[in-house]
Amino acid sequence: TNGKSYINNTEGFGIGTASPDTLLHLTEAGGATLRITNSSDGASDETHIGTIEFEGHDGSANRAGVMAKIVSRYSDTGSGDAIDGSANEGGSLGFFTSIATTVGGSQTLSEKMRIENNGNVGIGTTSPARKLHVVTTAHTYLRIQSAGTAKNSAIEYFDGTNYFYSGF
Repeated sequence: TNGKSYINNTEGFGIGTASPDTLLHLTEAGGATLRITNSSDGASDETHIGTIEFEGHDGSANRAGVMAKIVSRYSDTGSGDAIDGSANEGGSLGFFTSIATTVGGSQTLSEKMRIENNGNVGIGTTSPARKLHVVTTAHTYLRIQSAGTAKNSAIEYFDGTNYFYSGF
């Protein structure tokens, strides 16, 4: 203990709390922040800033290892070159999950969704061209489901003046 950080041998490590109740417990009035920093110089588009990995540790076959992760990268949706303070630069998030493609097969970790610095979201693509961009190798289906009593679902299009609906 040093007044700010505490180790509780039965529960975990606390920062800002003397009573950590999880492996890592951050507490700060007004909200706690966990920061991951890439301190290297010369970053370019797609350079990793940091990664949060979710790992299973089951001794059974194919259930151990990283099952999912979130990767933060530098992102340049303009020219795609060095990160040098130009327009269209920022950060992106990639969401990875794993799946076994055969029974008893090994897990393959791959990026399933990306949020770019301009707000575009890609599912099945690492370079989304629109606010929602879905790519598959087979048929692409988008499900919009109403669980309410009205049971109506639709996609609303708005051009700034008029509304258009597609659905039922």
